[in-house]
Amino acid sequence: MRTKKIILNGLSELIPYFIISIIAFVKVRVMIDNLGSEFNGYYQFINQIITYLFLVEAGFGSAVLFKLYKPMADNNQKKVSEIFNGSITIFRKIGALILTLLIAITLVLPFTVTNDEHLFTIIISFIIIGFSQTIPYFFYSKSYSILLFSEQKNYIYSIIVNMIKIIIDVGIIVVVIITDSLINVAVVMLIGKILEEIIADFLCSRMYKWLDKKAKKDISAHKMTKDIIYHKIGELVVNNVDSIILMTFIGPIAVSIYATYNYISSFLTQVIAKIDSGIISTFGNIFSKEDNDTSFKLFKEFSIISDIMAFIVPICFILGGRSFINLWIGKESYILSYWVVAMFASIIFFKCIVRPINTVITANGMFRETKYYAFFAAGTNLLLSIMLVKPLGIFGILFATVIGYMVSLTLRVKLVYNHKFDFINKKLEYTTIILKIIIYMIIVFLLKPIEGMIFSYELSIINFLLLIGSIFVILTLRTGIIIYKYNTNFKSVYSKVINSIFKRSKVV
Repeated sequence: MRTKKIILNGLSELIPYFIISIIAFVKVRVMIDNLGSEFNGYYQFINQIITYLFLVEAGFGSAVLFKLYKPMADNNQKKVSEIFNGSITIFRKIGALILTLLIAITLVLPFTVTNDEHLFTIIISFIIIGFSQTIPYFFYSKSYSILLFSEQKNYIYSIIVNMIKIIIDVGIIVVVIITDSLINVAVVMLIGKILEEIIADFLCSRMYKWLDKKAKKDISAHKMTKDIIYHKIGELVVNNVDSIILMTFIGPIAVSIYATYNYISSFLTQVIAKIDSGIISTFGNIFSKEDNDTSFKLFKEFSIISDIMAFIVPICFILGGRSFINLWIGKESYILSYWVVAMFASIIFFKCIVRPINTVITANGMFRETKYYAFFAAGTNLLLSIMLVKPLGIFGILFATVIGYMVSLTLRVKLVYNHKFDFINKKLEYTTIILKIIIYMIIVFLLKPIEGMIFSYELSIINFLLLIGSIFVILTLRTGIIIYKYNTNFKSVYSKVINSIFKRSKVV
């Protein structure tokens, strides 16, 4: 059943992610205390460079996933085998290219690091971390993970990845405390990636014994990547350019401060993504064999869930963000203004609002139609970030990111409503989205004095968790009751979840 798979995928992602996040919060504090803010800034900078390095994949995984939806839904094992084999060939070519670029960037890296004392450590760490990330491209886990996702069994791969992530983060904490070495951190990450590959291959090769690895190789998915690359560039610029701009114009300590708040923002965003992790593959299967009316119904149900999270999660972040940083890091230099935290929260808001739209675009393979949208939104973000980082600092680049998301939302909504759901009342849908944004902006202004009172109290970690937890529960219940009373789509979602939990649903 679809709903059961969505819930299972969500829970299998969400539960271990909370465990990982608790460990990771400890890891960040340990790294700042033992390595210092400067080294932590360089560590974040290395991760951002490597993220851009892997742009060379050009979204090939998304193209393979789209190609697999129909044959997997039709149980066409021959075609699935051909696409699987073709993906392995392309991924290995991509891996070879990434290694080449890794070497080239290593030669340039000395010109970007101003502190010669740390140069050797940064270069060696960059090489080890970069190499560790290429391992999946030369073996099978990349292709197996896409196969599992297309079958709505991504929870299996998530369990493997999450288990290894826990081992890696605990290992990093131990080596940082014992050795104070960024190079040893990189070595732990390398060992973890090797373990992840071995375990994934062992389990998945037994799950998919029917795969014919001698079948011909279907590499047609690579043709779609020329369109997807625009999306990847846009996604990376919008989500990952901030640290690089801060490093270039301000320095590593600003990157470290930004990274602590961004870590909380990313944690909350990932929690939201884990909750609906199975919905994208469900969309793919529906669009491959069902009508637009059914698709639109699921889209509206997904939108309701996203709208609820779009208001509840950012509000909790706004009210508790600075207080948590104070408890977590405990350094005055890390306490930023209310409006900076509000900008971080606003990014979460727009990610939630645009997520259902992006899901429709991905499930339909509408990469060519939207490639220039991604580029335009990313360009807007990059240009504004460079213009605003000097006069406004972190607030400036966050404001630029919010504008980038607003541009992306505007363009994508228009495309989906005009080409996929052209039978709906567009004026009503557009008005609804504008109303959501206005209500959110009003809430942000009204919350400032309340956040100020919360921040002024000297809360213990227990009292803080109880306070924010209570706010979250109250907001969730109140919002849920109101929407349940007036929205039929939410009633449908509620019924499906309850029926799935109690095993009463036979057909979704």
